[in-house]
Amino acid sequence: MQLRRRQRVADRRAQLIQIERLDDIGEEIEVGGRLAIKTFVCEWHGPTLREAALRELRRGGQIYLVHNEVQGIEKVASDFAGLVPEAQVRVGHGQMRERELEQLMVDFYHRRFNVLVCTTIIESGIDVPTANTILIDRADRLGLAQLHQLRGRVGRSHHRAYAYLIIPSRRALSADAAKRLDAIESMEDLGAGFLLATHDLEIRGAGEFLGEQQSGELTEVGLTLYLDMLEQAVVAFRAGRAPQLERPLAAVVLKDGAQATPEELRAFLAQSFAKWQLPDAFVFIEAIPRTSVGKFKKIALREQFANWKWES
Repeated sequence: MQLRRRQRVADRRAQLIQIERLDDIGEEIEVGGRLAIKTFVCEWHGPTLREAALRELRRGGQIYLVHNEVQGIEKVASDFAGLVPEAQVRVGHGQMRERELEQLMVDFYHRRFNVLVCTTIIESGIDVPTANTILIDRADRLGLAQLHQLRGRVGRSHHRAYAYLIIPSRRALSADAAKRLDAIESMEDLGAGFLLATHDLEIRGAGEFLGEQQSGELTEVGLTLYLDMLEQAVVAFRAGRAPQLERPLAAVVLKDGAQATPEELRAFLAQSFAKWQLPDAFVFIEAIPRTSVGKFKKIALREQFANWKWES
């Protein structure tokens, strides 16, 4: 138990150190001469998409066209080929045979064709420096993390890269979709991943693991004591008993889920403080909420350690 508390304190210190370094993450990062990816949100407009494609093809580059529905991907490829007849268009998705898909990506890497119409299968693990324009169809259906990952498939060299997020209409967007698109469009600098993650957290919410509905008033109890109480509840349920959580300090004394008496608590404190060194004693007290520290004083500390001075 003593080792567990020491480990928790070490973990908390490591977390604080990491938090102090978060300010550096949000700063712009220059990586090997790479440039920020210019990002645009637009509707499917033929002249605009043709201009974007020709700009990339004329400088010898390649294009991704992401359409995340296998059923309609062939039609999208056909429409784009008609829009840009100068392009060599091929299709790739996860329902293809493994060998066929592998050969397709090898051909694209070696520039045997210049437009790859694909699903989000390219989301990770793809590094083609000559592909510097990506068109994402129905970007409103994708999450912020997906959009960030897909946008990262281009701009992997010293050339300026472009990302076009294609939507049906701004008026048809849901509130969350509009927020996601505004965030990804406004944060196009290198190293913006942490800021995008923060916006994603604000849009979707943090969930209820640490919220009132899932865990009750966790902030009033403290994470450390909450985890101890959770462990005691699990032990009690496995033993076929109801946990005694109205007296959380009892969990410090008895591991089997039974409720401790004030006399057992006094004996436990006296024995524990006798074995521990001073820093460990303070670590134990810091793990208890302030409201519970007051109970410690009344029950044991004023009796067993009358010569010590305690802050209120």
